Amino acid sequence: KERMDAVETFLKNRKFLAGEKMTIADLALIVRVTMLEKLGWDMSVHPETQQWIQRMKETVASYEEVQGKGLD
Repeated sequence: KERMDAVETFLKNRKFLAGEKMTIADLALIVRVTMLEKLGWDMSVHPETQQWIQRMKETVASYEEVQGKGLD
């Protein structure tokens, strides 16, 4: 929970973790965050993170092909 709260804080007033452009930090973290989401973590308490997840899904080419099917 504390780490997800930290992610939420980083994403306040930013599109991505380090600012307005996606970086390697976003790519590294999206794997972990979406794994938590697929395992049932309640992301509704992290609205900034939810928006970031959607933004990453829309931004990363072949996201669904690579990550979307991972734990299904």
